[in-house]
Amino acid sequence: MDAEKELYAVTQTLAIELGSDAYPVCLVPYVTRDPVAGIWPIKVGRSGAKPNSWNVSAYQAACTAEENWVRVQSNMTMGCYDTKIATGTFEEPLPPDESYDELVGRALDGRVIESTRHPVIQKLLGAL
Repeated sequence: MDAEKELYAVTQTLAIELGSDAYPVCLVPYVTRDPVAGIWPIKVGRSGAKPNSWNVSAYQAACTAEENWVRVQSNMTMGCYDTKIATGTFEEPLPPDESYDELVGRALDGRVIESTRHPVIQKLLGAL
């Protein structure tokens, strides 16, 4: 769920209740050359829905990045991400100090919604 460009996670029960206002994501860990570790939430298409080029290209970029250093850039003209494999020779990424669960916890810190009483949901539903 994306309220004012902030990522929120909701419980599965609440997601069903919210319908199209909630969407599934794949939480992909990443490491930059700086090194900074984080989580990239890539939207997952719904069963039977037309594929979204942004989501498909994001997933392809994440897959490419498993084996190569890459630069991912928005391509507004084509409506997708362009992925370029680095031409230089670089060290293998350092594993993050945090576990996957810790990275997800940091990414969603304070942004897990469990009920329709939450202010973000109240605003979404027009109650606030």
